[in-house]
Amino acid sequence: MPCRQRNQRRPLCQHQDPQAKRHIGEKTASYAPTMPYNRTDMSTNTSKRFEFRLQPESKQRIEHAASLVQESTSDFVRAAAEQRADEVLLEHDVVTVVPAEFFYQLLSALDEEPQPSPALARAGDRARRVVSR
Repeated sequence: MPCRQRNQRRPLCQHQDPQAKRHIGEKTASYAPTMPYNRTDMSTNTSKRFEFRLQPESKQRIEHAASLVQESTSDFVRAAAEQRADEVLLEHDVVTVVPAEFFYQLLSALDEEPQPSPALARAGDRARRVVSR
């Protein structure tokens, strides 16, 4: 199947975008939260490790929660970390989309020579009379 085209949340696949991390079928392994994949299959394909220390109570809570959803502790922690990373990345990658006509009006307004409003001109005159150097 061909790879998805570029949009705001999904980069192109590796053979189309050299900065893409890796290619899984027709999906890219990116921060797109809608990307479905089977997390339990990932444990056999991973090659990078995270190691961290935590309190024994926290470890017991995590292990208990993982057993309740019938996942390995590793898959449970990885899924939680990935979900949090997705949330943070989406929060920082927000793109505001505006109609093209509005965008071009904004650009042309920015290119125009600035004209002071009458109120700004009066404030400037008043400041020159009040402030002495």
